[in-house]
Amino acid sequence: MIIKREDFLAGAFCVLLGAGFVLYALMTLKVGTPSKMGSGFFPVMLGGLLALLGLVMGFRAFSPRAAEAAPSEEPPLGPLPWRAIVTLSIAPVVFAMTVRSLGLALATALCVGIVCFASPRMTLRMAIGVTIALTIICVGVFSFGLKLTLPLLPTFMVG
Repeated sequence: MIIKREDFLAGAFCVLLGAGFVLYALMTLKVGTPSKMGSGFFPVMLGGLLALLGLVMGFRAFSPRAAEAAPSEEPPLGPLPWRAIVTLSIAPVVFAMTVRSLGLALATALCVGIVCFASPRMTLRMAIGVTIALTIICVGVFSFGLKLTLPLLPTFMVG
């Protein structure tokens, strides 16, 4: 039997991550019911969905189509993209730490600016354009559309 290793490993990772979120939410948060949702309802549903998708990916690794697509001698997975792993892990932490003091606009710009350099193909000009565009979209959606109560500008500029 030929197993498509990438699909199997990705599926196993999603199952473990989803099950971890479900267990954590069930042990620490009130889940509630669909009509009266508690704070743990959404994490349990998302974790369950992630685990379910992981199972589907894992089972696809054993399908006959995977055997046809897989070469007889599978190459190694290759090096880990450390640059992407580090920048994508740091960005949400930076956003969470700066959104109250820098405001939504600057914290979003900083976060997007960090994430832009996850790809080695990103240029400074592209990063500036993406940062400006996504910051405008996020401020429009979250501040004006959803009316979140986060400060828009830094506290030292507003007073």
